[in-house]
Amino acid sequence: MSVIIALKYNKGIILGADSQITNNHIKINNVTKIHESKYSNTAIGTAGSLRVLNLIKSIDDLMDYKDILDKVELNEKYIVTNIIPKLTNMLEKSGCLYKENNIISTDNEFLIISDKKIFSVGFDFSVLEFDKYGSTGSGYELVVGYLDTLNYIPEKTNLDEAIKILETAIKKSCKNEIYINDGIDYINLES
Repeated sequence: MSVIIALKYNKGIILGADSQITNNHIKINNVTKIHESKYSNTAIGTAGSLRVLNLIKSIDDLMDYKDILDKVELNEKYIVTNIIPKLTNMLEKSGCLYKENNIISTDNEFLIISDKKIFSVGFDFSVLEFDKYGSTGSGYELVVGYLDTLNYIPEKTNLDEAIKILETAIKKSCKNEIYINDGIDYINLES
């Protein structure tokens, strides 16, 4: 069970995730599913297999160092033309990429954020940009349902309020699971 959420607030974007991996009756706690760049104001969250979580330790591995130095804006075109090819190459080398009828896919989904934008990369490598929040993982539907009922306004939401919203959304999305620990990781990026 994984859920990754990115939520805009008045000074930036917060990325959060539960810290548990489950597979049938096995659970592993304190797993890091979100990673902040060491060099740019970006981060990535990964929902899916533990093998891929162990592979992706930073979005820096998916960006050209020159682009980081040049402070290239993270947008849909950049993700499609630069990040996805590196991501698919990494997944293929590790045996986590599937090809059928010339279509590639993976068992994983990703949220990629900057301090201003939220993008999801689906299991089929489709890219979507979100205005207020984005979510991926097995608790996705419950997160969307909860956040849609709030009608929150990012410009009027401060960091502390955003953390509370994020925490509640993660806990609600995990409510039907047999076990969820209270470990929630956060990364906030501000302009």
